[in-house]
Amino acid sequence: MTEMTAYTDESIRGNRYLMAVVVVDPGDGGGACRAKLRSQAKAFKKRSLHFNDLVPAQRTQTMDLFCEFEGVRSYVFEHARQRGEDLVAARAVVLTAMINRLQDERVALLVLDQWSGYRKDGEIIRRIQYRPRYDHSSFQDEPLLWIADGIVHNAGVKQPLEFPSWHEGTTKV
Repeated sequence: MTEMTAYTDESIRGNRYLMAVVVVDPGDGGGACRAKLRSQAKAFKKRSLHFNDLVPAQRTQTMDLFCEFEGVRSYVFEHARQRGEDLVAARAVVLTAMINRLQDERVALLVLDQWSGYRKDGEIIRRIQYRPRYDHSSFQDEPLLWIADGIVHNAGVKQPLEFPSWHEGTTKV
């Protein structure tokens, strides 16, 4: 049984809390995708491919690059925050739904983008029956997080670009 690795990133759009997860087949450990992403960042004279920092033409080129990747699947989970619901509570709802879905994918390692409340992730994950190993990585250091960033950014905008064929849509939780 092949074990997968998943990479996540979040986006907050008004009361909408979105999290994308990108599952990468272990074939080359994502090495080919990483190399292409770093090359694209270098071409744009950037350290990383953060969609908020890219101009529209660069976003389109980057999403086109994502479409070339093989052995990748992505999902977005969206939660409409209620009045008074803080971000940690919203993240717990989304992270729980996402991890339950990842159980079906045989994900052994979950790589989360480091965020200001990242220590809370351990508390959230410990409450879930299925618990993959998890780690936090710096956005600058892990290019596969850039895919999750692009997917979640695209899911949150009013006029999204075309998603890669391997994107499996948004689940509202």
